[in-house]
Amino acid sequence: MRIAICTDNFYPTSRGTENAVNSIASSLVSLGNEVYVFAPLKGKDDGDKKLPYKIERAYSLPVMCDEQINFPQITHRFKKELNSFAPDIIHAHTPFNVGNYCIDYAKKKNIPSVLTIHTRFSYTYDMHVPFNKNNLLHKIVVKSLMTPVKKAVAKADCITTVSNSCVKDEIKHYGVSKNVFVVRNGHSIQSNEKKQCESLTDDAIHLCFAGNISREKNIAFMLRVCKLLSDRSIPYSFDLFGEGQDEKLFKAMASKMNLLPNVSFRGMKKHQELFSLYEKKDIFLFPSIFDNDSLAAIESRSKGLITLAIKNTGPSERIREGIDGFCLDDSENAFADKIQELYNMKLNAPDEFLKLKNNAVNQIVLSWDEVAKQYLEIYRELLTKNKC
Repeated sequence: MRIAICTDNFYPTSRGTENAVNSIASSLVSLGNEVYVFAPLKGKDDGDKKLPYKIERAYSLPVMCDEQINFPQITHRFKKELNSFAPDIIHAHTPFNVGNYCIDYAKKKNIPSVLTIHTRFSYTYDMHVPFNKNNLLHKIVVKSLMTPVKKAVAKADCITTVSNSCVKDEIKHYGVSKNVFVVRNGHSIQSNEKKQCESLTDDAIHLCFAGNISREKNIAFMLRVCKLLSDRSIPYSFDLFGEGQDEKLFKAMASKMNLLPNVSFRGMKKHQELFSLYEKKDIFLFPSIFDNDSLAAIESRSKGLITLAIKNTGPSERIREGIDGFCLDDSENAFADKIQELYNMKLNAPDEFLKLKNNAVNQIVLSWDEVAKQYLEIYRELLTKNKC
């Protein structure tokens, strides 16, 4: 099967969508398919030649509010390459410029199209549009920004996303009448990389977060939780791994709240280094409402981290309540209370605490090859319907 995949976000920047697109494309190739990825040009990336699939880079316009987001332009070369590839199916991982073009191309060529929604766009726009949410201008701007998203959703033959909460809280608000399929993210962690956690002897609780350092990730909430821990004299450390456009803002906030040196911004880490750092932590703090199915949360559990998330969010769907993590009320006090409880468990009932960590290690997550097989089933069903 010839599969054209298009995306607005791709390497060398590395966040959830980029990693998911690469993993899906690589697995589709390993399963015997021909894959062509259409992606933005972002700096020089000499790694393209090492990828197992063909890739076309399109000149892109950066988005000023986030240097990692781009809008690829539909050039003559882009159109020529897509036409020459003659795909059997289009899989868009973006509802914007390149996604809408490729979905229109699929309609024109009478081939099926799949659109995967990775992001809660309405939540993001609500946060970044610089007007009060009750202001009419705010509502007009958000509605305008959402127009291409709704158009792509309406035109695609099939919609997929990575969490049930995204279907309920985001996609259903687009007025979707077609079925939406949940295909969760996979993992690249080999079984020999998983190992049981050892007994912990220190007398502090060690928290961490990994991801983009931005307002969407609810980092201000995490810092307020840390402030409560400090006020309660709970010995703790909190390391944030990653970088992003709001890093200076949150460093200043942590300093103003007198959280240093308990709170440390550690910068971007390569996977293997990050995995080693996870092994020295206890809890993955992830109160994000924005995320749907975080790869960082999946990977941290494989290293024995207990996840704390807000109830009824994408991150909460992976948690086995009380077994390898906890789903809590949207309250800093609720998070601080649970961390204090886990701190006491670590000191006074270390076997119970260790059991939680090892339960996290033993989570069951599909491999990317298994995820790719789910997509192939969707492709085949669409192709069969298309022939009728």
